[in-house]
Amino acid sequence: MSVFISYSHLDDEFAEKLCMELIKHHVPVWRDKRQLQVGDSITDSVEEALEKASFSCVVLSVNSVNSKWVKREIDAALTREMEDPEFSILPLVIDDCKLPLFLRDKLYADFRLDFDNGVRMILNAVADKYNLFAGKITNQGKSTSFGTDVIVYDNRKIAISIDIISQDNDYDYFILSKIKLTGNDKALEQFELYDTRKEAKLFIREMIGICGQLPDIKGKRISVGGKNLARKNVFFNNKENGLEFSLEIVSKKIGVDNGKSVLLDLGMLFEFYIDPTSGII
Repeated sequence: MSVFISYSHLDDEFAEKLCMELIKHHVPVWRDKRQLQVGDSITDSVEEALEKASFSCVVLSVNSVNSKWVKREIDAALTREMEDPEFSILPLVIDDCKLPLFLRDKLYADFRLDFDNGVRMILNAVADKYNLFAGKITNQGKSTSFGTDVIVYDNRKIAISIDIISQDNDYDYFILSKIKLTGNDKALEQFELYDTRKEAKLFIREMIGICGQLPDIKGKRISVGGKNLARKNVFFNNKENGLEFSLEIVSKKIGVDNGKSVLLDLGMLFEFYIDPTSGII
């Protein structure tokens, strides 16, 4: 189940940038240049990809609305949408083009003035289908499984809890890390503001990104092994807006005990959320 990217090859630069952003946020994409191999049937491959996709992102531009191939993909996507209520077309406007008749009644993501805002609209649209903060990613024989929960307390505090399992195919153990990011009332206000715009996941991603860049986290390592839990506590704030957070990381080595401790890169616990090179399972 992926996001099918329909676009004119004259807009190749935009399509590639969009793909990288979606992959960075762990959204699986299908784009012809990425998936097709020499000798593949273009028509058969596109039809199969559309059949398996959950969404079709149609990049609308002066180039694409005049492309016969894009028009065929739009027609196919409209047919799929009528047949399957779980499938949706997501129009993306990147210049001042004339919108196709059958797409004019749809809310579109406007990339003309703000690329990042357009990406946020797409992420919000696919959030229910792809839980952007739970799943599993792999990269070069190493896998990371993760899940994220948000807890709002009665005393006007907010906590972001993250469970991470890090495993290397070459070893018989894995590292279980539990991360808790607790914010004050100002942090909760910020979260509620994002939530009213249906951008709660964006707030979580931004907080995770901040954690990964903290001087006490980025490039730092802790020893994990034996019966004792490895712990790291960090406090940080923003004096300009009053946001305060306490960060607690607890890690444990689980599996075959070889009596040796391993060094866990704290920064990597957060980097996998935004690593565009990671493969999605």
